[in-house]
Amino acid sequence: AAFGMFLHSMKEVFPESEVYGTELTLSYRRNAYHEYGINLTEEFDYTKQYDLICSYKVAEHQFDVDKYLRKYTECLKPGGHFYISVPTWFGKLNNFGASNFDLEYYYSPNHINVWTRKLLETVLKKVGLKVIKFNDTYYDDTYLCVRDDSLMSGPFEYENYDEMKGNLQ
Repeated sequence: AAFGMFLHSMKEVFPESEVYGTELTLSYRRNAYHEYGINLTEEFDYTKQYDLICSYKVAEHQFDVDKYLRKYTECLKPGGHFYISVPTWFGKLNNFGASNFDLEYYYSPNHINVWTRKLLETVLKKVGLKVIKFNDTYYDDTYLCVRDDSLMSGPFEYENYDEMKGNLQ
């Protein structure tokens, strides 16, 4: 949840809603509390059911991302939505409006997963998330999904290694 700005914006749009967020960085959690009155936790609460779960610029940093995405999917209320945004390779690369493209933003030592559109969409299917809206104009590749466990049986498409190698040359 970083320092709570997105959650604060959601609360302004949906004033009757309850918002929850996780953040590992203590200073960010403190900022969210003091600036917006939002109490962030270090761990996701898997005992709750949610109307909307957002994963914004997290999946590239997360070990076992498929396992976590499935756990999040299971926490969606019927009709709930999952929003995810990740930087992807071999698509439109942007740098949050900066004047020059910064390769370090995409190839960061903090990124343990490197996404292509096909790979992310395959992982979403494997965890039972159906894409209902897609946007690659803002903030790299952004998806709005709903739960659909029937997708988990495949078929799944993966990148062709030789094709990828050719893209890198």
